[in-house]
Amino acid sequence: MRRPAPVTAVHRTGMERSVAPIAWAGALVTLAIVGMLVTAAWASYSQAVEESRTRAGFIAGALERSVTRTLEAVELVLVGIGDELRAAPAGGPAVQARMADTLRFAPHIRQVASLRDGVVVADTHGGAAGLRLDLDRLDLSAQGVSGGLSRGLRIGSMVSGRFLPVVGAAPQGPRSLLAVSVPVVGDAPSGLDVVAALNPDYFAALFQDAGIGERGDVALLRFDGHPLIGPAGPALPEGLGTSAGDHMLIDDARGLDGGSVVAYALSARYPAVVRVTLSHRDTFTRWIDGNRLVLLGLAGVTMAVLAALALLAREVLRRMHLQRQVRLLFRAVEQASAVVMITNAGRQIEYVNPEFTRLFGYVPTEAMGHNPNMLGSGLTPPATYQSLWQTLEQEASWRGEFVNRARDGTVGVMAATISRVQDDDGLTTHFIGVMDDVTERKEMEAERERMIAALSRSNTEMARLTEVMSHHFQEPVRRLATFGGRLRTVAGPLLTDDARASVDFIERESRRLRTLVNDVQLYLAADVARPSADNPLTEVAPVIADEVARLDNTLNTVGGRVEVGTLPPAPLDAARLHQVIAVLLRNAVDNAREGVPPLIRIAGEWLDGSVRYRVEDNGCGVPEVYRERVFRLFERLKASGTGTGIGLAIARRIIEGRGGRIWIEDGFDGGAAIVFDLPLEDPQ
Repeated sequence: MRRPAPVTAVHRTGMERSVAPIAWAGALVTLAIVGMLVTAAWASYSQAVEESRTRAGFIAGALERSVTRTLEAVELVLVGIGDELRAAPAGGPAVQARMADTLRFAPHIRQVASLRDGVVVADTHGGAAGLRLDLDRLDLSAQGVSGGLSRGLRIGSMVSGRFLPVVGAAPQGPRSLLAVSVPVVGDAPSGLDVVAALNPDYFAALFQDAGIGERGDVALLRFDGHPLIGPAGPALPEGLGTSAGDHMLIDDARGLDGGSVVAYALSARYPAVVRVTLSHRDTFTRWIDGNRLVLLGLAGVTMAVLAALALLAREVLRRMHLQRQVRLLFRAVEQASAVVMITNAGRQIEYVNPEFTRLFGYVPTEAMGHNPNMLGSGLTPPATYQSLWQTLEQEASWRGEFVNRARDGTVGVMAATISRVQDDDGLTTHFIGVMDDVTERKEMEAERERMIAALSRSNTEMARLTEVMSHHFQEPVRRLATFGGRLRTVAGPLLTDDARASVDFIERESRRLRTLVNDVQLYLAADVARPSADNPLTEVAPVIADEVARLDNTLNTVGGRVEVGTLPPAPLDAARLHQVIAVLLRNAVDNAREGVPPLIRIAGEWLDGSVRYRVEDNGCGVPEVYRERVFRLFERLKASGTGTGIGLAIARRIIEGRGGRIWIEDGFDGGAAIVFDLPLEDPQ
């Protein structure tokens, strides 16, 4: 069929629309939701931190007020004792009674002592009277008198021991105390002081009840930064104690796993500062505990959104993979060298590929909606269409040939495969036809059949002619030999030497011509049929024995011998096997080296699916350049040889006719080895 000029046909499918925008939209929505959840959680935590800052300031202020009230009570008690001491400087019974009452009603005071110039005048402990207190250790001498409502309460240092230390005495016990004192002022002699040992555990218990968390701490400091109760910590911030700076908040970093907020509260009456430190880690822990359900809900929503995104991503990837497959399939159909046609269930064309246009000349718009019968030429047998629809009713596809007509009227043979397409319910929705132009192939096959038939006739006629000629040659050759013999018998005594040489020549050539005719007949009859089922294999040893017996006179003349090894049965009929063995033995004898008795060795072996035989001699050998040539008709290695040049050609024709192979290799002692393989029908 003539192909019209190519026409570009472009088709697109809805599956080619990219799903990338859907994927991007899903990812952006997911990120937005997750971002909103994270932002809400961070805002909630930031609010918790702000509340922690407020709480730190509140705790510091509350503790400062408690400390201030405690110091006020201590100062009031000490001032009262000072008033008694001013009336009785020697520490009379009234002073002792007042000091004893102080311990009874003030549990935060452990010991009270009255001093004159550092020497104990009266003491609630009872054992320090007349001794000098170690004021340097108590760190009371450096304290100035504070202003305000205070009458001069001095705050010393934290020292070890249960009671006020005296000069030269070692600290007593593992406990500690906080020393405070009030100077006795007025008309009394100078050098009078009232000193008290405060119980620091009272303040520690007060601080423990403040609710500062596991990692927070509370400390009571003197205004000079000296730690009284609690850890030392950093130096006091600048600006604390100004008119507007009695309270101060300081953030030490800020985060989920570190940092803290520090609140300072300065006592309005005394040189003391309360420092409260709240850890953000405690804040974070409280925030987690307080919002556990909300956070679990947010985590669940986040996981659900991420799972939805994962499912969306998997679906997008699946669709993208399907799109790539569809695009690949579409390109393959578009670029296919065969015609692809798709019709609906009503047999109306819905799609054709560009090859349809190149082959039939119709553009897609001209074919859409039409029945494929538009390509009919009227030359397709009606039985073909009946077979088509009957097959498709029972099977999924049909194969056959149509004779179609193109738009320009040219006719061609199309090899077609028609398949039906079914939906999930098993209903046929479309038909797909794939057609290939086999017009040229059909013409070539027809021409080949004609040539084969002509060649067969020629071969038959040639074989018949050869048989007739061989038959007609036999009689003249026989008569020529007969009359040559009669001439020698009748006129023998009368023959001259020249006449006798002529008679010898006639007899010799008649014998050679008779041998040649016999070899030609053997060559023509060398086509071998497969062995019958009754006798598939032939024993080789008896065949070799028969052929050696026929050559016995010749072998005895030249002193030759034949050695026979292991010989598996041959998948060849006995007659043809005799011909092959006779040819190979005669070839070995004819090519013996002058003066060297010929030695012929014959052996065989089983192979995988075949048997191999090897016939080798110690003759003159066959050069590699001639090893293929000697198998041709009328080819002889030696011009002076007695053979016809057909023997090896006969052997090859027989072996190859059986499906085997024959070739020449090096033999022993410089001779030649003829090797041939014969396939087995049953390797067992």
